[in-house]
Amino acid sequence: MIVQGSVTLKAVYMAEGHVESQPTAVMTDVSAKEVDGAFKLSFASAMDIPEGYTLVDSGFVYFNKGTIADADLNLSNVGNPTKNVRKKSLGGDKTNIFTLNLGTTDANNNTDVYIRAYLRCSKGEKIVDVYSDMVVTSYNKALGQQ
Repeated sequence: MIVQGSVTLKAVYMAEGHVESQPTAVMTDVSAKEVDGAFKLSFASAMDIPEGYTLVDSGFVYFNKGTIADADLNLSNVGNPTKNVRKKSLGGDKTNIFTLNLGTTDANNNTDVYIRAYLRCSKGEKIVDVYSDMVVTSYNKALGQQ
């Protein structure tokens, strides 16, 4: 390591031609529709699981009771009564689609839903949790209304 004033330079060593890939989860679609008077939001995600990783579980974590911080919307808060984060596990498909039923009262079409896709992979003994960016939307927002 070379230290010069307030600048720190660190050497980085990498085996030639080797860059380790990490699993990724991405939210790819949000759509809204009304079915039998109920407001429904559907979310789709896509994932990439590189060689060397095994998919354990995938799905969505979500919250729709007020507001929540980005850092709080993860699997460690599922079932935590102070966070009210819920999970919809969809197993091992490469593309996941989840529909959330918001209910039938008009007030529900403006209820914000905080949601992100997740996947849990293993690599040897190591378990890796990967999350997409958080999406904040409502039925009306998904339809392009405010």
